[in-house]
Amino acid sequence: MKDYMPGLIISLIIYIILELVNWQVYNNVMPFGVLISFLVSYVIVSKHNIDTRKTVSAKRRILGYITYVFIFLLCVYFSLPELTFNQAKEKVLNNHDITIEETYNVPLLPDNEWNPFETNWAYFFEGVNSMSEKISIMVIPDTGKVFVMD
Repeated sequence: MKDYMPGLIISLIIYIILELVNWQVYNNVMPFGVLISFLVSYVIVSKHNIDTRKTVSAKRRILGYITYVFIFLLCVYFSLPELTFNQAKEKVLNNHDITIEETYNVPLLPDNEWNPFETNWAYFFEGVNSMSEKISIMVIPDTGKVFVMD
């Protein structure tokens, strides 16, 4: 069990950092499916690296580790939505006559295709315009599309 601890600690630290970024920057819309799979598998990979220290050269272990980190970073890059929460909010304020009173996330219905890097949530803004009419606007974080809801 102690051989799993270094990988477990590193995975937990990375997970906490990703959750904080998701919470602070993306308002909890970032998809985590692939990233969690990689973090869990990292625990096993790090144990394997500890077990093969005597039989596999250091160069080969380092090359495998660098490849693993590179693939993980690619997954992080593809998991990031195009728009942060603040960018979506600015887009709404700049393109629509609205005073935002409430913001929250709404679930999106999945397409027929499965995409592990696509977010399943949208930013939703409610407020009033200059004529005191209630207005609701939804922004898709992955594409930046804006929908005015009736």
